[in-house]
Amino acid sequence: MRDLPPPKPLEPPPATQPRTLWLPLLLVLLTGFFALAVAAFVVVLMLGYAGPILVLALLAFLFFGGFGLQYLIWGRLFERIYRDAWTDADDDRR
Repeated sequence: MRDLPPPKPLEPPPATQPRTLWLPLLLVLLTGFFALAVAAFVVVLMLGYAGPILVLALLAFLFFGGFGLQYLIWGRLFERIYRDAWTDADDDRR
């Protein structure tokens, strides 16, 4: 009778890391917006009337930046609530 090799020990499952896709995406978007802002600023400087356009650009940045901040904050909060609700419902089914 042949000797069988000893059984291999069970390996622990790989640790799952939380997905952090939003940070690289945010950095890419901010880099793109910065490049666009610099290009627009250079164009405005070449036109010769930078004052009123810079004020409007600052107001637009604050306005839409507030929208973006709200989107990030509330989106993360509601995503967590939504996912918890689904996991609670799945636990109830089992």
